[in-house]
Parts: sequence; C-alpha cells; structure tokens
Amino acid sequence: MLFTHLYIDNLFSFKHASFDLTYVRPVQSNTIPHEYLAGRPKFYVRKVCILSGANASGKTSLGTLLNFVQNFVVLQEKAVANFHEHIYHKDKPAQLVVEFATPKSHYLHRLQLDFLPKQNTIGFAYAQVAIGDNDSVSMVRKRLDKVWQQQTSSKTALYLTSDSDEKYPVALSQLFEVLKKEVACGWLYVFSNNELSQNLEHTPNTSLIDINVLKAVLQTFDKSITDVLASRDDLGENGYSIKFGNHDTVLMDLQGKIANPERLSKGTYDAIMVAEFISRVINDYKDSQLPDTYFLDEKMAFAHSELEQAIVNLIIEKLQPSSQFFYTTHNYDILEMNLPIHSYVFLKKDDEYSQFVQPETLFKKNDRKLLNYVKNDVFNTLPDTTAIDELL
Repeated sequence: MLFTHLYIDNLFSFKHASFDLTYVRPVQSNTIPHEYLAGRPKFYVRKVCILSGANASGKTSLGTLLNFVQNFVVLQEKAVANFHEHIYHKDKPAQLVVEFATPKSHYLHRLQLDFLPKQNTIGFAYAQVAIGDNDSVSMVRKRLDKVWQQQTSSKTALYLTSDSDEKYPVALSQLFEVLKKEVACGWLYVFSNNELSQNLEHTPNTSLIDINVLKAVLQTFDKSITDVLASRDDLGENGYSIKFGNHDTVLMDLQGKIANPERLSKGTYDAIMVAEFISRVINDYKDSQLPDTYFLDEKMAFAHSELEQAIVNLIIEKLQPSSQFFYTTHNYDILEMNLPIHSYVFLKKDDEYSQFVQPETLFKKNDRKLLNYVKNDVFNTLPDTTAIDELL
C-alpha cells in the first residue's frame, strides 16, 4: 500500500492536521525514479518523505500512526488498544482518515476510523474506486468523493460503514475481509528509542543483516573497526563479531542485538540499526515483489551530514518502484540534497498542536533556496528559544 493522504485529529498532538503524499505535476529530471503508482504513470505519489522539525513536533508520532494503520489494515491486530492509548484529549472524539493506493489492484482506498471517549469499538467508513490507466490523482479523488458522499456501492465502487444495518462484529468482519483481499505489503519501522516494527511474511528466509552491508556501514561510521566477521558461539548460534584496532571484540546476533553495547559509541550503536535497515531495503529490492513502507527515525543524529546524505541516497536508489521511504532528521544540511521540493515535509507546533508544512504548496517551482527559507524561519518550524534566552 502506498499512503496518499492523511487526516489526523486528536491523536497524539495532531489537531485537524492534513498531509498530502501526492503531487500535481511531474518534475523535470526527477532524481527519484518511478515516483508514480506502478502501471498508472499519471497517478503521482511521492516515494520519499524527508521529515524535519523541532523537538516534539510530531515526527515520531507520525511514524507510529502509519505503523498502527498498517497493523490494522494488514494484520488486523491490537487496533483499539493502540489507537485509544494515544488519544490526546481523552474526553473528546478522535479521528484518523487514511487514503492509500494498492499497486496490484490499482485501487484508491479511503478508510476513516472514529474513536469515541470510553468506547471500546472503532467506528469506520471505507470506500474504494478503480484507478484508470491514464487517471490523475484529482480525477480519482473526485470519483472517490462522490462514492463517499452518496455512501453507496456500485459495480465500479465499494462503500462500507459501521453504521450499516449489520451488527458491528459483522460489519467489521466485512471490512477486514475486503482489506485482506486488497492489501498486501511489508514494512520496517525503526524508531529513535530503538523500538522496531516489521512485517516479514513476504520477505525471503535470509539473515536480516547482510554482513557486507554491516561491515561497510560500521567501518564508515567508526574507523577503529578493523573487521566484521561471521561468528558462531559454543551453542552453535550464528552472529557477527565486530573487531577493533585495540583487539576488542563486540558480539552481535543475527537480529542486531549486542552482547556488550557499552563498548560502542551512540553513533556506532545506531549505525548497526542503520545497517540492518539498509540490508532489509536491499533484500526487498532484490527479492520481494510486494510494496513496502520504510520509516527510519533519527538514527543518524550523530552522523556527519555528508555520511547521512550518502546513506539516504543509497536507500532511495534501492527502493522498489512501489515502496515509500520516510526519514526523520534534525540536520538541515539534508535540504541541500538533489531531491524534488515535494520530498521535504516540515512539522511544527502551533501552541500544543502539531501541523504539517508542505513547501511545494508555497513555492511553484523546485526552489533550491529551501535551506535559506528554513534558516530564516519562513515556515515557522524553528524552535522558540525565548525562555532559554531569558536565562542569559
């Protein structure tokens, strides 16, 4: 599934927040290949989203919500508990509307989830329409809006709701049956607190970490690492041995768990998770036929900006045609990468609420002065340091 639009209200700190993941017109000399729905060359969907913003502006929260959506749509698990836990004002209703496209069936879907205070069920509405060979996003959305307003199914469209005459368990079962038929995808979310979420059902039965990738990444991050070798302990369990110039050794299992993590710097420790992330992207690029969602959250905060850009560029080059990559960072040097302006998204907080700022809606061309606009706080995304300045 490819995310095409989000509307979030009263979940985490989002209030009436909208995020459009499509774009209107093709970019000349686009450095991101296949930035459209496979088989539908005029249906433009962004494959790369670089998310920037001040601390606590909602970057990680966005990734958590995307992950919740995919668990609900694909695995249909823990939906109520996951969402209800993150309602911002507990005494008010919350809502999430997610729009997504499915590359295999060429359908555009809209799923609305409603959460009421002190209720254990989720209200929902769902619609789908076909995407024609030469359809643009706006054309398909007009048809989807019509189905949504009329609240009826037809030969070319489907509409379901929890407000139907069916009992709630039956209506929910019908929704899950449709989603199971329509949506197949994998994902990998690596969060700043080292939590990891992934769907591996379609992934080849290979090690999660490629030793060549691990060695290349670690030796680039830490020049004191002399080698990375495959190892096997006394119990016959496989893993990796990280060798240092002073003859120290750090052992790691196939899933990236470190036996003595205190030996590693924060940057090198995060580099292991980056290596695992890159390995998964490359493995999927080689072997997987299903679309994937990748979310890498603040895992290169301690990396040099040129190293960060090199790794982001590598990930982009290895993305499958029907995959999306979300990356969060505080490093504004990444704005100087040769990417379309619509690849950059900023998050800001107006008082206590998070909002999305999409620069392509403000500038009508691929403006390479984006970094200057950010430094001059044109988007109001820089942190307010007034309280700290008053301590001087």
